[in-house]
Amino acid sequence: MRLKVAAKIDDVKRDYREKKIKWMMALPHVEYVSEICATEKAEFLGNAVALLFPIDWQESFGLVMIEAIACGPPVIAFSHGSVPEVINEGVTGLVVHDEAAAVEAVQRVETLSRATVRKVFEQRFSARTMASGYLETYEKLLTQKREADMQKSRRVTNSINKRTASNRSSRGLVQHHFGFRPVDDVAIRSQSLGLYVSAHTRTERDGCDNAV
Repeated sequence: MRLKVAAKIDDVKRDYREKKIKWMMALPHVEYVSEICATEKAEFLGNAVALLFPIDWQESFGLVMIEAIACGPPVIAFSHGSVPEVINEGVTGLVVHDEAAAVEAVQRVETLSRATVRKVFEQRFSARTMASGYLETYEKLLTQKREADMQKSRRVTNSINKRTASNRSSRGLVQHHFGFRPVDDVAIRSQSLGLYVSAHTRTERDGCDNAV
């Protein structure tokens, strides 16, 4: 089975290519086809038995895996980063942990159904599915935000009510000490940083107005 390598080699990596991997590309079963454009990917991947994805870093997503299963071939990938989440083990590909396991997986990968691989792609990664998933996630976040705001509002309201009750009680004690009659008019106003109480009272002795 031939190994076809489609990749872009930047100028900064050419020295590494010449010293480390050029000799591998010269092996009889290896073909380096250089970088391919978007219009060539469908044919290139669609005609492959499988995609090899031997990464050794914590890949955050791995778009190339999605591109492959969209065209039918399963993926043989090393278990790093998002690989276990993207690949349905034994369905859309095989997740391995070392080179020996990857070589063994090549013998088994042809038993996976390409039609099933494509079907799973449509279920999980089509444009419509992913857009719906984003909308569902955004709606969930907005609902959580609304609930958090409502809880905060209830806490503020409860705090205002408690402080209002406390201020009423304190004002009543002051009036009793000075011999005032019950309050005729009380206006309690909440401000952004606190409360204040305005009470107009009348003494029994001289009928003058007093403010507490």
